[in-house]
Amino acid sequence: MSSLEPASQAMHVAPEETLAEYKTLSVPAVIALILGLLSPIAWIGPVLWIVPGAGIALAVLALRSIARRPASLTGRKTAIVGLALSLLFGSATLSRAASRTWWLRSEARQVAAQWIDLLATDQPARAHRWTLPPEKRPVDDDSLWTFYQTTADAQESLREFVAQRPIRYLLAHGDQVQVRFWMAEDPGPAHDGADLVRLYYAVTDERAEGKQSFFLRLVMRREVGVADPGAWTMSEVRGGVNPFESDSSQ
Repeated sequence: MSSLEPASQAMHVAPEETLAEYKTLSVPAVIALILGLLSPIAWIGPVLWIVPGAGIALAVLALRSIARRPASLTGRKTAIVGLALSLLFGSATLSRAASRTWWLRSEARQVAAQWIDLLATDQPARAHRWTLPPEKRPVDDDSLWTFYQTTADAQESLREFVAQRPIRYLLAHGDQVQVRFWMAEDPGPAHDGADLVRLYYAVTDERAEGKQSFFLRLVMRREVGVADPGAWTMSEVRGGVNPFESDSSQ
């Protein structure tokens, strides 16, 4: 009888081993791993953030399916690796985007503050040059007035600039009113890919009875691939706006 016991035990073990060999690899786990490996492409732009997002979703789906059907599904380690990669590159992408947004707003505010100060100190030509593209912008030195005196197009553009109501107001009263930063928005990139930042300022005239205020909106544009504050352009100036309402024209 003892000589038959090993064979009997083998007969009981073999079916379990055979079943184990036929476990199905979870398809969502495999796709999650592939998406995890592809997740670094999310750095290219927001549209591709869907890659690590989908990788995380599929990895979680695979882990749940494997937990419910451990006897027929395998691929838990594959799903975990895919999940880890998607989380790593997804979180890094979001952190990078957040830090870049903060940096763009900070630099745009610095340029805008200098621009407002130029108007407050009655320097319209120096303020106007920031409305010109960087490649067409005259040098800010003693030759600046010569540029405007000898260039017909520049003279006309300067006249139109100072004729704008908020510009005219700041030139006349900028040193007597309070201009406070209110908020910043990112309306998204321009059609040519340039960075845009929309800044709102509260302009308050404390000389008037009961204080009179209005909001000033500045749209700052930054050329692509130029790491220089001089790459910013004052693309729009508008007064009397409501920062709490969206502008369909933008």
